[in-house]
Amino acid sequence: MLMPSEITAEAPSNIALIKYWGAEDLGAVVPCNPSLSMTLDRCRSVCSASFFEGDRRPDEILLERDGALAPAPESFSRRIAAHLVRLRTAWNRQGTLRIATRNTFPAEAGIASSASGFTALTLAVSRALGIELAPAELSNWSRRSGSGSASRSAFGGYVQWPAPGTADAASAAPVADAEHWPLCDLVAIVSSSSKEVSSLEGHQRAATSPYFRRRLELVPGRLDTVREAIAGRDFARLADAVDEEAIDLHLIMMSSRPPIFYWRPATVAVLAEVRRLRREGLAVCATMDAGPNVHVLCEPQCAADAEAALRRVEGVEEVLADRTGTGPVWRQGAEL
Repeated sequence: MLMPSEITAEAPSNIALIKYWGAEDLGAVVPCNPSLSMTLDRCRSVCSASFFEGDRRPDEILLERDGALAPAPESFSRRIAAHLVRLRTAWNRQGTLRIATRNTFPAEAGIASSASGFTALTLAVSRALGIELAPAELSNWSRRSGSGSASRSAFGGYVQWPAPGTADAASAAPVADAEHWPLCDLVAIVSSSSKEVSSLEGHQRAATSPYFRRRLELVPGRLDTVREAIAGRDFARLADAVDEEAIDLHLIMMSSRPPIFYWRPATVAVLAEVRRLRREGLAVCATMDAGPNVHVLCEPQCAADAEAALRRVEGVEEVLADRTGTGPVWRQGAEL
């Protein structure tokens, strides 16, 4: 048997400042509105792909849990298996893939694990199959996994999807690099359990909210505000828009039919603490994705005080200290 081609890739998670919620075409992953995110540095997915050309054995999909690799549960492996078929078919490669993956942060808790996971998977598999993708191509193929947010994890810094100046949802594009404005993201973990309603199901319910169309009317102006705040490194302006957008997102979720309630008591307590810190003059703001955990953004000089305050909030299990990060990387060999 020929030796396999083995690659390990890492891809970052991202936190959306302007959210992707609701799709014009969920199957084709076409969003109802543009989104803009900050790429993270320490919250990452690691994926090793080994390709055995010409092999007829079934693919193997492994997930690391508690420090050990084991066969991934069917609910996890189903979308990965479909994406492997998609990639091999597109690039006309026949053979078996062994996939092993892990996250550096709690998965399925609203920290964009599907974004980093599918970007890492796409990069590792493409390289193992001998395909070199430009960043925009990686963005496009990652999105085709079904995770629209994965399109943004193909780049570092601040990223918009669809790319600015186009309505084509194929790929995202950066609007500023990580060095332009390094911010800190303190992720207050109030639950590391899997959420009861998946993001996929949430997208399907989004349009049932009576407030969904009104949010779509507000997003273009809010997107412009966030882009201008990033360009000018204006934290106060960014904070107001980010706070509004996060609350609007969860308003849509809570008013969907049936409603989706991701918040926990500690979620409310963290948001109250962030408001208190702002009243006392600390430059912080809060945002959330589809889950109970809260991302608290701040400039580096505020991070120590903000983190200490968050750790004192009852119900906070952990605070993950992250920051603006760069894009995916890959290297030879299977590390998992």
